[in-house]
Amino acid sequence: MVLGFICLAAFLVACYFVGSAMHRWRNLRSASLLSALAPMVNGAVDRRNGWLDGTCQGRKLRVTVGGEGVNNNSENCYSLKALKIEIMDLPGRGSWDVRFEATGLGFGPNKLKLMAARAPELEARLKASSILEEVGRVSAATQTYVTVNYGHAQKKLTYTDDISPRHVPTKEQFARQLALAVRLADLNESLNT
Repeated sequence: MVLGFICLAAFLVACYFVGSAMHRWRNLRSASLLSALAPMVNGAVDRRNGWLDGTCQGRKLRVTVGGEGVNNNSENCYSLKALKIEIMDLPGRGSWDVRFEATGLGFGPNKLKLMAARAPELEARLKASSILEEVGRVSAATQTYVTVNYGHAQKKLTYTDDISPRHVPTKEQFARQLALAVRLADLNESLNT
C-alpha cells in the first residue's frame, strides 16, 4: 500500500513537470510567433506569458494567439486558431457582445448578432451604428463564436478572430484586425455612456 502511494506521488509529480514544460513551450512558441507583429503596436513580447503588450492610437492593448475553445451555447464546443486583441482600461456603462450564430436551424450560414442583455438602449445605439457591417468585413465567419466582447466590470474590449489555418495573421491581416479593434473601442466610448 505504501508502495502504491509512492508510485502515485511520483506519477503526479511527473505529470506536473510535464504539464509545466508544455505550458512554457507553448508560451515561448506564441511569443516567437507574435514577435513579428510587435513593431506594429510599439510593443514588446512577454515570453513568459506568451503575449504581446503594446499600444495603438494611445490605447493599451494585449495580443494573444493560440487554440481557443469556443462554447457559446453549451451544446456545441469547437476549437479555432484564434487571434485575440484586448483593449484595456476602456470605460463603459454596459456589457455587450457581437457573435457569429448559425442560421437555418444550424445548417445555414453564420450571421452576426449583437447582444447587450441588460442595456436595451445601448443595444439599439450599437445596432444603429455600422458595427455589424464593420465586424463582418474583417472577421472570419467560420464557426459560431463571440468575436467582440465588452465587459464593463473589467473595462476591457476583446476582439477575437479565427486565423485558421495560420498560427499568426499576416501583417496586412493584423493591420485590418487592429484597426477594427481600435474602431470598436472608439464606438464603445462614444455609444456606451
